[in-house]
Amino acid sequence: MELEAKYALESTSGALRNYTLGAVLVSIVVSASLFGILTTQCHYYALRFKQDPRWLKCIVAALWIIDGTHQIIVSAIIIDYSVYHYGDFEYLLRGIWPISFSIMLEPLPALIVQLYFTYRFHHLSRKLRPVAAFTAILSIVAFAMGEACGIITYAFPRYAGKAQSFTWLVATWLVIDCICVIVVTIAMARTLYTSRTAFKPTNVLLVKLMLWTVNTGALLTAFAVLEVLTFLLRKDSFIHLGANIVIAKIYSNTLLASLNQRGTLTKGGADALHLSDNLAVSPVGSRRNRARESSGPHPLPSLKKNRRVKNQETR
Repeated sequence: MELEAKYALESTSGALRNYTLGAVLVSIVVSASLFGILTTQCHYYALRFKQDPRWLKCIVAALWIIDGTHQIIVSAIIIDYSVYHYGDFEYLLRGIWPISFSIMLEPLPALIVQLYFTYRFHHLSRKLRPVAAFTAILSIVAFAMGEACGIITYAFPRYAGKAQSFTWLVATWLVIDCICVIVVTIAMARTLYTSRTAFKPTNVLLVKLMLWTVNTGALLTAFAVLEVLTFLLRKDSFIHLGANIVIAKIYSNTLLASLNQRGTLTKGGADALHLSDNLAVSPVGSRRNRARESSGPHPLPSLKKNRRVKNQETR
């Protein structure tokens, strides 16, 4: 009987290793790579966009600090399981504090990024203010539920029976987060689409922004859906925790890529794209620039007049 019990424990622990340590280890490696990319983007932003408002710089610094702390904590998970308690099969069934703290940190970058893009399309389009209020409420509710999940995982010392006791809370948190990402992506794309003008360079710029918004939104949506599916299908494993670890870095990289893309677009010959203190995108979000574009390009009449004067002088 003792041998059978030991064999059952070892087989169960082997399954747990496959579904916990493997997924967590892969996600930590991917997360470390994404944090390196985020660090590079923060350095580029600090050098290139010194004219940005101070509050926006504080957001960038806060995201880097949060993600750095998150990376240290998730690294402690694999060290605790595979180094300090190597071969301890029963310890795999226990919850440890780095898991709880990593779950509590993940909703914070999501909240910051979602509110940032919500405020952005809210400022650029008055018609989408109800949508902005809806997404703001969703992001705050998702953040609160994520924090509650982290606190609950810290309160329960063992995994056995824990997932079943608050499955509805985790599932609701992940679904709301996924819906918020989809709504924000659609709202941003619609805002850029309705900002088209008769000025061709501006439209080229808008097309690039729309494609970038849809692509990044699709990436975030894919990871959010993956996190929901892995939790619902494998709630007894930590595969969903791996997706949770990675998506935190994707949120921060998305915001930094959005800010740094302004320099890339201006190098392509399009109009200057600058994020001012009130988050108005020029020339997309400026009423003055829209009025200029609707009346047509102004330099052409003056050029024709100068040519007539030169022709008269030559005669």
